[in-house]
Amino acid sequence: MEGRMAMRQSMEPLGVNHLNVVNRLADIESDVILKRMLLKSQKMIVRVYMIEGFDLSSRDIGGYSDPYLKLKCGNKVFNERNNYILDEPAPKFHKHYDFESLFPGCPMLFIDCFDFDDLFGDDLIGATTIDLEDRYFLPEWRALNNKPIEFR
Repeated sequence: MEGRMAMRQSMEPLGVNHLNVVNRLADIESDVILKRMLLKSQKMIVRVYMIEGFDLSSRDIGGYSDPYLKLKCGNKVFNERNNYILDEPAPKFHKHYDFESLFPGCPMLFIDCFDFDDLFGDDLIGATTIDLEDRYFLPEWRALNNKPIEFR
């Protein structure tokens, strides 16, 4: 990104900035980088930070849910059923989870939030799926120094 800005500024005095030369060069460079990345297999650690939940819907009659998380990426599963949080619509998880993965070929990351129920079985509160490869190979995502916190 910084290189694009420097190139754009150096082209302004020449009067060719309007031709989108910088964007075209960036696209060519991105294609070369992407091909290089796809041909080289890399083992990575995927770290997921689960901070907190907001306004979780109640799955219990007459009270709040007892939420816990289940995360799965490939063959590795983290099941926090034994660490459910009693009667809490806005749980503070404050945990991280590490998955070893191989890029390219990384499986999807599945995150499920359940309501603990000892008698009638656990209920799904919500779920999301994250395509990690989509992030890894996207040049705009890689260019971000500080990755944003996502709300799902």
